[in-house]
Amino acid sequence: MRIHPKIKIYMDLLSDLRAEDFKERDLEILGILNNAGTTSTEAIIALHFALNIEMEVAEKVVYASNLWKPEHIQDIAYQTMLYMSDYDLNH
Repeated sequence: MRIHPKIKIYMDLLSDLRAEDFKERDLEILGILNNAGTTSTEAIIALHFALNIEMEVAEKVVYASNLWKPEHIQDIAYQTMLYMSDYDLNH
């Protein structure tokens, strides 16, 4: 599976952690992602891929943390378009 370089950077921030760490230190780990400048959607994706956290669980924890402002669907769609156009799928 190909991972966008930006998401890979966020996943690398969590590379020394395990899912068990997230259960014990969720706010600290969310703070790492927030301080790195992730959007809530990027944080959810990074948690899912880096720590194998179920998407539903990652969404619930990220949204409940109130570390990120809610994203509008238009913003998510726009960011998705940027990701798709920014990443050369042929390399």
